[in-house]
Amino acid sequence: MTDTAQTTPAPAAPPSPPAQAAPAPADRRSLLWAALPMIAALGLGASVFFPWLEAFGVSINAMDVRLDSLWIDLVDFELDGAWLGPVVIALAALGVVMILLRSVPAFFYRVVGIVAIAVVAMFFRAAIAGDGFEFVQYGAYAAAGFSLLMLIPRN
Repeated sequence: MTDTAQTTPAPAAPPSPPAQAAPAPADRRSLLWAALPMIAALGLGASVFFPWLEAFGVSINAMDVRLDSLWIDLVDFELDGAWLGPVVIALAALGVVMILLRSVPAFFYRVVGIVAIAVVAMFFRAAIAGDGFEFVQYGAYAAAGFSLLMLIPRN
């Protein structure tokens, strides 16, 4: 007898399925680019509820800003009952619907973004004209940023 141990061959294991490769950095970037327009539209809608102005120690959000106050110094025009907040929320909701409906061309989503930029720019113009630019709060800046992000092309 010999001192070597007898070994029996192990049964062959079935081949393992090929491992899924981690997504390439470009794939992760395209996932972010696909989600960014939706984040921009939702952020634009949420920014309405943040403070836009600080006047007399009170923070005012977009729901409390009259829409005609944005151009009252340009033309003598009054639009009774119209507020800035519902207009911005409507633009954000329209953006969300356009993102969810893939049949709508991306051009129309960008038009909504351009209109949102125009509305927010009119707010800033009115704030500067009224010498209240130093009282503009972070909600207005967030709305400006999110409306600019709406110009990003969707995939």
